[in-house]
Amino acid sequence: MITFTRRFWRLFTPGLLFCITLAAQAASWSSLDPLGTARRLHTMTPLANGKLLVVGGFNAAGAPLAGVELFDPATGKWTPANAMSVPRAQHTATLLPDGRVLVAAGRSTTSDAIGLASAEIYNPTTGNWTTVAAAMPQAAFGQNAIRMANGKVLLCGGNNSAACFTFDPRTSGWTTTGTMSQTRFGYTLTEMNDGRVLATGGRGTGGSWMVSSEIYNPVTGTWQLLPDMNLPRYRHAATMLSNGKVLVTGGEVGINSAATATAELFDPVAGTWTLTANMSSTRMNHSASRLPNGRVLIIGGESGNPLTDVYDPDTGTWSTSATASGVRWQHTAALLPGGRVLVAGGLSGSGTLATSEMLDLATWQWGTSGDMTSGRSDHVATLLGNGDVLAVGGYGPGSQELARAERCNPATGAWTPAGAMANPRLGHRATLLADGRVLVSGGYYTALQPGGWLLAINVTTSELL
Repeated sequence: MITFTRRFWRLFTPGLLFCITLAAQAASWSSLDPLGTARRLHTMTPLANGKLLVVGGFNAAGAPLAGVELFDPATGKWTPANAMSVPRAQHTATLLPDGRVLVAAGRSTTSDAIGLASAEIYNPTTGNWTTVAAAMPQAAFGQNAIRMANGKVLLCGGNNSAACFTFDPRTSGWTTTGTMSQTRFGYTLTEMNDGRVLATGGRGTGGSWMVSSEIYNPVTGTWQLLPDMNLPRYRHAATMLSNGKVLVTGGEVGINSAATATAELFDPVAGTWTLTANMSSTRMNHSASRLPNGRVLIIGGESGNPLTDVYDPDTGTWSTSATASGVRWQHTAALLPGGRVLVAGGLSGSGTLATSEMLDLATWQWGTSGDMTSGRSDHVATLLGNGDVLAVGGYGPGSQELARAERCNPATGAWTPAGAMANPRLGHRATLLADGRVLVSGGYYTALQPGGWLLAINVTTSELL
């Protein structure tokens, strides 16, 4: 999911996928062959054979694509694959239990305001596509799709729809299932331990902040409207706890974008919401991570609070660790071997940060790590096989896009340069491959033009570090 902020207006420009594969011990960048076609809002699915399948999306001119490409990490090469039967963008791609990939719905033209009702399946063994004979019960684009524990795929919502349906890969059949009580945008969707799916909050028709929640039962194929949460929530977080309950924290609660410090628990056995203790301060757009010991770690967000909140589900209480060096958001956090969390870069009220710090989960104490070699935010951080953390791209001081990469050694806390890419990049993704390398895809950068306006530039080259 992409969260748009004031800083992300440039993401609405045409983009593409380009890649970097990273060898953990490499020290310089070298170029790879470019993708056959520039694309954005595509899907990328890891296959069982280790390759990655890139499907559809919009090209540089904004037209949906039918073209498909495969990336082979062993060779670092892109090769064209058989095309889909129709162009698709804003579609879903779901890996099925047998290794095939279901691609469903989407937009076939730029002006398409309804979406497609068709689906097709890619077979990585034969490299062929098979059109699903049965049409989807409703055309859509921008849906959410989840492969459930029973192997079926649940598709919900999309373009102002509350409709849901399931796909059974054993029969290649679609079944209309229960409709959500209303459309939802910016809500959370959480698969429960028992296989049910919980939807909470968000914004509904007309942009209203929603207090409702509902749960989907894959056995009966129905949604059950639950009691309302205690507060409406949007841009909140939901975390599945080891005891089977769901912890919902913070978020916006009204039209003035006011955030809340409240938290509440959903009990799937009783089907009820109960307020639990408040966090130390209001938070929205924060991160919430379940730790190996079952606690939930809350870091950052645009709250003005440098404290780190930790929720203990056994006692229902929050505690705060030692104060971090300052407030930050749009940072990166990586769980390291040995029970530590490294937080690096990001934004604060003073601008882009170069600082980093480490949280020891055994003592719940922060220790300052070495500064990054360059202040950066909106970058990608990847934990490498040797325990180092790699930071690539993002914004530097003055909102300048960065081409530089750097790595941190957790044992020493020191950051060292890791070379520079041929181009800066923002909005990129990083996928850890089976062989320990990292595939970085997508992104763009901007260039100042005569007259003082910025042009978003899409680059079709790829690079190997």
